[in-house]
Amino acid sequence: MEDAATLGEFARKLRVYFRTASMGISFLIYGAIFGGYWLLIFSIGSLYNSPWIFIGGTLGVIPLVFLCALLVAKTVPGIRRERLPYEGARWIVSFIIPIAAAIIIGSLYSIPSLWYGTLGASFLLVHFLIERPLVLNGLIKAKPFLLASILMLLSFPALLSLPPYLDSMAALGLCLLFYSLAGVYALVRAAKLFSE
Repeated sequence: MEDAATLGEFARKLRVYFRTASMGISFLIYGAIFGGYWLLIFSIGSLYNSPWIFIGGTLGVIPLVFLCALLVAKTVPGIRRERLPYEGARWIVSFIIPIAAAIIIGSLYSIPSLWYGTLGASFLLVHFLIERPLVLNGLIKAKPFLLASILMLLSFPALLSLPPYLDSMAALGLCLLFYSLAGVYALVRAAKLFSE
């Protein structure tokens, strides 16, 4: 009977490990793909100096989100996790509210790095609406969305002092650093499951 309990505990830890590790891998995949994508868009945009490049670049994010989701799904095959009630709606709300606020603010003020603060705010909402309930229910062991959001929101005011467009490049660099940090943090927390 003791072996069954030990095996059950191992299986539970393994599920939590895979969920937590997949979050870490998600940050690394999304960060690399979106970082590279926006570096390319910024480079082309600065070469041709046309707002249409940035508009097209923004629209190009839509298929990238699906590509990243597919890649993340493939990184941890066969692992299914329990869903939170209305989880899809929680994801949508986490991004729609800050984006709507950014559109309003962006229509009043020219802040090229506003996207960075918006992403930080979205990650904070993801933490409260999705990540935190998963942690409280023992389904994951890390809070990479909280870590990334805090770092992004704390660094956002410093970006506002930079010249326009240089702030966006600096924001992209910070974004890549913080995505990587959050991803590695989640992987480290996942690995610690078996040493606790």
